[in-house]
Amino acid sequence: MTICLLEYDLLWATRLKNAFMHLGHQVTVSSDGELKSQVDIAIVNLSATRYDPVVQIAKLKALNVKVIAHAGHKEKPLLQTGADSGADYVATNGELARNPAKVIENLLSGEDR
Repeated sequence: MTICLLEYDLLWATRLKNAFMHLGHQVTVSSDGELKSQVDIAIVNLSATRYDPVVQIAKLKALNVKVIAHAGHKEKPLLQTGADSGADYVATNGELARNPAKVIENLLSGEDR
């Protein structure tokens, strides 16, 4: 799978990129929220300030890209915003970092979060 991380935090982006690459995925990072090429999955940080995550999710869905949205486990309003915005799967940061394979599995199985 090809994955784009919409992320401007270099440490977090590197951690996630390495985790997904270790699982065999091709991964790119976009710090401005824009896709540079066609991807299967986009991972959107709901805490982003360099782009509007809600607008970005809508753009991605219009391109038929599967969207994983994420925020901190205490950021319940943001997690709800991700679900309300049409993200295919909403994860906490911890879930995404601890078990990226399970997040992808849940996304592909259509499991709701």
